[in-house]
Amino acid sequence: MAVAAAAIGAGLAFAATPANAATTADVLPMPWQLSWGGAKASGTFSTTQAPLGLGRTYTLKGVVRTVTEQCHFVRATDTLTGKIYNSPASCGSAAATFTTTATQSRAAAITVKLCRGNVTATACSPAITLN
Repeated sequence: MAVAAAAIGAGLAFAATPANAATTADVLPMPWQLSWGGAKASGTFSTTQAPLGLGRTYTLKGVVRTVTEQCHFVRATDTLTGKIYNSPASCGSAAATFTTTATQSRAAAITVKLCRGNVTATACSPAITLN
């Protein structure tokens, strides 16, 4: 695992977008990356806060690359609901890109890990937490 959870949470900055400055606060996208089992995944994670703090929209973007003949994908898990989001798999030299969004009514975090095989895989890297 290339990035510690503490490094991801460090240096968060808040900025309001001009179109809806009175209603939402956006966290600047934070980079994340994983390396495991002959594959690498990286991308950005950001959060948009709803009015009055009544919810958040999480956006996870990334790309998965593998240098082996095995397939790899990113598994993101919502820590509040347990819902799992799987990226497309990268097999051989092909890279797979993805974007996942989730909206929550309460504060939660997203964990990501790099997995080998198809979406039913159980062989995965340790998870990192993005929040």
